[in-house]
Amino acid sequence: MGEILTAGVIEMIRNDTVKNHEHMKPVLQVTELKLFTAQQEPSKERIRVLLSDGTAFIQGMLGITLNPLVKDGVLQVGSILRLDHFVCSEIQKKK
Repeated sequence: MGEILTAGVIEMIRNDTVKNHEHMKPVLQVTELKLFTAQQEPSKERIRVLLSDGTAFIQGMLGITLNPLVKDGVLQVGSILRLDHFVCSEIQKKK
């Protein structure tokens, strides 16, 4: 792919340095993937992803429509990806 990671972008997102995420397309590396199954709805599997920009880590949940990428091995630990769209939420006072 020939891309380099967007160093420092995770801290910028956490600290609200960047107000408009719509124009950001950070390049990050997948460092962990973990499958979760909702107890109330076992058919709704979610995948937690840990991403690195080379200097910091951030975790998130993949949209359900992206699950096949993980199950088919297209997205795996070590993959380099560009986020074209993401939402940053605050949960328990953490981004």
